[in-house]
Amino acid sequence: HFNCDDFIYNRGNGLINTFAKLKRGEPINVLYLGGSVTNGSGLATEAERETLSWRALTTKWFKNNFPAATITEKCMAIGGTGSEYAVHRIDRALLSLSGDVPDLVFIETAVNDVYDGNIGDVAKEALEGIIKKIYSKIYFKNYQKINRSFS
Repeated sequence: HFNCDDFIYNRGNGLINTFAKLKRGEPINVLYLGGSVTNGSGLATEAERETLSWRALTTKWFKNNFPAATITEKCMAIGGTGSEYAVHRIDRALLSLSGDVPDLVFIETAVNDVYDGNIGDVAKEALEGIIKKIYSKIYFKNYQKINRSFS
C-alpha cells in the first residue's frame, strides 16, 4: 500500500523534514562534519569531549527534547581540516552511515578555513560542493524508495 505522506520530501526544507520525523518519534541520522572544534579538541578528556563538546551537547538536546525518537550520531571530524578537505571526504562520510542518508548535517569548517586563509570564494565553492553531494545522495535514496513502492 502506497502512502504518499511517507515519501514527502521537500528539498530546501531539511529542518522542517527533520523536525517532522522527530515529532513523530521516528529515528534520525545526524552527521557532524568538521575539524577539531567538532571533535571537542581543547577539552581535557575523551569523556569531556563526549559530553561537553558542542556536538555532544547538540545531540543531547535532540535526545532530551524528542525522547521517542532514536538519534544516531556520526562524527566525521578531523582536526585541522577545512571545507576544501571536507568536500573531498563527504562521500566517505555519507557511506559511513551504512546506507542511510543523514536527516541533519552540521558542517563546521569556518575556524580552519580562516586559519588556512580559505575565505570568500574558495570556502563558498567547497561548501556548495558539500551541500550538492549531500542533496544528491538524499534525492537518489528517496527516488529509489518511491520507485520500489510503485513496483
